[in-house]
Amino acid sequence: MCNNWSPPEPKVLKRTKCSITLDWHNVEPFQFISDGLLYRLEKNEKIPPWVVVYRGGKTSKEIDNLASRHCHKFRLRVIVQATAVPSLAARALQYYGDEAAVYETMKGLEDSKDSCDTPTEVTSAVGAAVTEAAPSSDNVKVQAAEDDQKQTK
Repeated sequence: MCNNWSPPEPKVLKRTKCSITLDWHNVEPFQFISDGLLYRLEKNEKIPPWVVVYRGGKTSKEIDNLASRHCHKFRLRVIVQATAVPSLAARALQYYGDEAAVYETMKGLEDSKDSCDTPTEVTSAVGAAVTEAAPSSDNVKVQAAEDDQKQTK
């Protein structure tokens, strides 16, 4: 199965000469397990290509000590905590109301994307007014935990 879901692009809340504050609080359609999600925000560097600048459960982060007037690319990854996996089905049913609604929502994820390589990234020039989405070959793979759960049944 193709894991083609990616979270919404992080929003720039604040930008200064040497810092940027990003927010990514809306992770629909997985909002029903938001307390069971962890986030990894990575910054694109030359070597190594991606450096973790935040890892945890908060949905916003200020990244400081950035070079002024340079473009900086960030990537958000969403991870389902192992402790949240056993209750995924029950919580999805409670949130969406019935099994048909859950299947329809998840099927919509597969139908809404043409490719498996759909990342969520934000490129921003710190100290300037540029923000845009940027494609990459890496993908946010939240559904992997659900797939693992199905395989163990």
